[in-house]
Amino acid sequence: TTNPVTLGSNLGMTGNLTIDLNTTLDVTTANYNITLEGSWTRNGTFTQRQGTVTFNKPGNTTYTVTGATTFYNLTLSGTGTNFFVSDDLVVQNDLTISNTYAGGGFDADGAESHTISVGRHLAHSGTINMEATLTVVMNGTTAQTVTTSSTGKLGDLTISNTTAEVQLGATLLVADDITVDANTVLDLVTYGITGAAGTVFTVNGTLQLAGDQTFTSATPTFNAGSTAEYTATTGSR
Repeated sequence: TTNPVTLGSNLGMTGNLTIDLNTTLDVTTANYNITLEGSWTRNGTFTQRQGTVTFNKPGNTTYTVTGATTFYNLTLSGTGTNFFVSDDLVVQNDLTISNTYAGGGFDADGAESHTISVGRHLAHSGTINMEATLTVVMNGTTAQTVTTSSTGKLGDLTISNTTAEVQLGATLLVADDITVDANTVLDLVTYGITGAAGTVFTVNGTLQLAGDQTFTSATPTFNAGSTAEYTATTGSR
């Protein structure tokens, strides 16, 4: 085993980053950030602490994350056309998507399907679409927010936070299914949901609504033991 490689400042790269087997990359207690324009391969150990890893790919290019990795904050920005995930990922804090290439895809690699677990907030302000082969799992232990732009979709969305509620921060756009697990709460606040043809919206826990909300291609199905709670004090329900 070799000695860990520790960052002494923020790291910016125009190429790929590979953590070889039996090696360690540590962002240190200074929580230095990593920004790269290439792909990520983890065969060894990544000590993420509270740093941010940003994929800021420019132009008509593709990049891939290979190797199950735990990030603290993960940001997908730039104008790169495709972002492929080859293994399940964990984001302990915030997942931020601001990539502005509308024709690109945020996708599992090949014919695979993977999950991205998020411990705090998800903010999608970009135009890149997450494909149905990727499932975002909101499984934090404090209140969480899911915000999507008017054009950028998530793939599948699963609400798994059994400690605090998950709220919408805008109308939710998904390319595939939504699942609210038992003993969890999805609070739509005042927002609606837009799905795709064939979207299945399954509620096993609690769905909170203000009333007068629009569900487009995403009609919820309430299973035994689930609950719909209306939070509005006026208006129609």
